[in-house]
Amino acid sequence: LLSVHEFTAAIVIIAVSLPSYVAQFIAAIVFVLAIDTILRGEEFDVRKLVEASLKKLWPVLLVVALTGLAIMAGLILFIIPGLIFSVWFAFAYYEAILADVRGTEALKRSRDLSSGRFWGVLWRLVASTIFWSVVVWLFMSAIFMLFGAVTAPWKMVVGGEPGASFAAAFLEIVANAVQAASAPLFTAIGVLLYRAMQVTYAAREKVSSQS
Repeated sequence: LLSVHEFTAAIVIIAVSLPSYVAQFIAAIVFVLAIDTILRGEEFDVRKLVEASLKKLWPVLLVVALTGLAIMAGLILFIIPGLIFSVWFAFAYYEAILADVRGTEALKRSRDLSSGRFWGVLWRLVASTIFWSVVVWLFMSAIFMLFGAVTAPWKMVVGGEPGASFAAAFLEIVANAVQAASAPLFTAIGVLLYRAMQVTYAAREKVSSQS
């Protein structure tokens, strides 16, 4: 039902946005690989990480899509199944990237990692995310307050339409920059938790096999 003009605009938006989203997704995979390499005390080559990320792109996208569909289905049925699925499949993304596990097998292995430790995993996921989100928010708020204090003597300048537009654009750039800079932090949280879960899972399986 779109008019020709609206349809053309929609096509242009998709054509411009899609490469950006793909680039962001590749960068996210690179972050995971780089942080995991650093945590293992090894050096990495950015070019090689990008090449590896390109090879992993479609398998990881599939796992992310399957995870999203599973969680969405759980939320549609009832809130509680959606919460359970969110914890079960929280590590499928890292299984796909760091262990090269594909499709539903990544979801199964993620569920195995959190099996019997639902509340512990949920607490670590929520508490770490909330804590660092607050830290980032406070840092961003401090920048905004400082900007407001600095520009206070020139209210006549920034109070008009051109000045207000400039101030809004500047603050938007700052907010995006802070969020981009904090992305590796949240990635590191996920990688650390995933590796810790792997260690404890291996130890639990070893005890089970011995008994």
